[in-house]
Parts: sequence; structure tokens; C-alpha cells
Amino acid sequence: IKDIEIIDKAQRIYEKEAKSEEEYDNDNNNDNEMEIDFLSGLLRSNIRVRIIDKNLKNGKLYMKKGVVVDVLCPGVASVKMDDGIFCEALEEKNLQTAVPKELEEK
Repeated sequence: IKDIEIIDKAQRIYEKEAKSEEEYDNDNNNDNEMEIDFLSGLLRSNIRVRIIDKNLKNGKLYMKKGVVVDVLCPGVASVKMDDGIFCEALEEKNLQTAVPKELEEK
């Protein structure tokens, strides 16, 4: 049942973002092919992210880093945190890409 709830939540988020994207397209009739549509989602598996939402898990995950395990739909992902916590159905707006420590030190 929990998996069904997660999939339902991801689907609702996807539909909400798709509606926002449609409104965006209607407001901006720009045919520039080079323009990046950020509403389509930039999440990919195996990228490092940092949680930037202070409200997730009562702030316990704020600024914690992890790796995207699965992209459920555009803009929604499952993330395994460095401390082993598994977070499901996180919205892209709550995440920020993080530079791995190996690159930070150089």
C-alpha cells in the first residue's frame, strides 16, 4: 500500500507540474529551440543532491546530502541520504545539486 501511495503522490506532483508547464507555454509563446525548459525536470539518477527544504522531516534533513536513486516522474525523485535514510517522492524544488567532496577539496 505504501508503494501505491508514493506512486499516487508522484503522479499528483507530475500532473501539477504539467499543468504549470502548460500555463507557462501559453504565457510565453517563444519558439527559441535553445531555451531550456526548467519545468521539465533536471533530476537524473546517481547525482548528488542536498535537501534545501527546512520543513522536511521537521528540519532533520536540511542541508544533508544524498544520491538520487530513482526519478519517479519529472521533478520527483527518491533519494538515499549519506546517513542511510531513504527519502521517497521528494520534489525537485526541495533539492539542490551538490558537488562531491573530492571536487570541493581540489
